[in-house]
Amino acid sequence: MPQSIVLHTISETHIVRVQDIIYCKGDGPYTFFNLVNGKHLLVSKPLKHYEEILAAPWFLRTHQSYLVNKNYVEKIARSEYLVLKNNEEIPVSSRRKNYILNALAAL
Repeated sequence: MPQSIVLHTISETHIVRVQDIIYCKGDGPYTFFNLVNGKHLLVSKPLKHYEEILAAPWFLRTHQSYLVNKNYVEKIARSEYLVLKNNEEIPVSSRRKNYILNALAAL
């Protein structure tokens, strides 16, 4: 996994340290990045593209629309969603529940 990635938004190009990505949310052909500095970046590439770059073990595909940096996971609630250190809740699909539980247990 690279130490940083280049993200092209509509108006700017950002160099982002991978460790500063809390999670990515896919929405069709777009990916929304939530960063530790509070920035939110919208990039016109699908989540699948970034899933290949931000591979395991640090990033987990919790749901069809989410890729989460497991360093920012605080807890898993009722095996239905992750609670992040910033108190955001990220859904966990029933199909991926066991994978997520095992990956978090390996922390």
